[in-house]
Amino acid sequence: MAPPAHRPANNVNNQSAAFASTCIESNVNNTPIPAISGNNDLSVLMTALKELRKLMKEAPQLIAALQAMKYANNTADKLQLLMNACASSDFLDDP
Repeated sequence: MAPPAHRPANNVNNQSAAFASTCIESNVNNTPIPAISGNNDLSVLMTALKELRKLMKEAPQLIAALQAMKYANNTADKLQLLMNACASSDFLDDP
């Protein structure tokens, strides 16, 4: 009789789900994200893209920081790149 096939522990999927749940719950602002469903899909998406476009026009150094994040070694370095880009921008001084 052949030995039973190796199976991963059942808690592997539970750990992944718990991690994903923690990431979702630890949202920086904990602001609700509008659900995209039904006829409102395109409208919500277009509004979000317009706001992102405005931000990128006001702070082009954010694009450079986002590109530099590709080479950062860890999360702290990535956040530091974004904070430096924001600090060097004058859009934060606008009323």
